[in-house]
Amino acid sequence: METVAAQTTCTIHSTKKEQRISLRVSPEVKREIEAAAGLSNMTLSDFVLNVSQQKAKQVIHDAETITLDNASRDAFLDLLDNPPEPNQALKDLVEQNEHQLYL
Repeated sequence: METVAAQTTCTIHSTKKEQRISLRVSPEVKREIEAAAGLSNMTLSDFVLNVSQQKAKQVIHDAETITLDNASRDAFLDLLDNPPEPNQALKDLVEQNEHQLYL
């Protein structure tokens, strides 16, 4: 039987921590998080902060990223290169809001 060791890397910024986040959890959830923190050689606070920050970054990235298949990408780029003529509804909207339009 072969044993494989996993190493966890944690980056904690050394900026002054002034804000607090309080959580209420069940005893079972707390034990589980404490176990994971211990297995990661981290304090409970550092573990919760690290995992929360990683998830927050992923959620923000996913919300700010558009993924297109090749056909959709090509269609999008073609529209940028060859935009259609504005329809009447767009012309009317621009005319109504001309003073608010910033280019």
